[in-house]
Amino acid sequence: MNDLVPAKSVTADVFGVVAPVRDAEHLFARIEDDLLAAETLLKAALSVGTRRTYAHVWRDFEVYCALRSVASLPAEPTVVAAFLAWLASSAINRKGGTGQKYATISKALAAITTVHKLKGFSGPGDHELVQRQLEGIARTFGKRQDPVDALSADECRRMLVACGDGIEGLRNRVIL
Repeated sequence: MNDLVPAKSVTADVFGVVAPVRDAEHLFARIEDDLLAAETLLKAALSVGTRRTYAHVWRDFEVYCALRSVASLPAEPTVVAAFLAWLASSAINRKGGTGQKYATISKALAAITTVHKLKGFSGPGDHELVQRQLEGIARTFGKRQDPVDALSADECRRMLVACGDGIEGLRNRVIL
């Protein structure tokens, strides 16, 4: 047996049984390989789109904090609440106006909280002050999203024609 494998395991103390080491050879991999595998699996926990969205939100939050000379990591709950208030009332939205929708603000809070937790800090989204801020935003600005008109039959026909004839076109027509 290798000198690195403990002679006496805590399994007997914890579980009440002695568990022998089985096939120990596969346990002697390099920690770097395991860390790389863990990082890959961690990235897979979030979709590419979510990771991209979170990265954009985090960058905006970092800039917001830098311009106000406050720490972004770990961020004080008051700073996160102020950022959410800024998003709700001052940030430029996609339509050129000011104020983001509730869903966008919730997503921003999820991104900030995720970064904090992944870096070993408590998530500001779990703090009572931040939760109250989110409730205040919902009560003041509402949660309703702008409805989008359904596609017309003519628009659907044009999309079906644009799919093409190949296997991908067939798949896309089935989806439509």
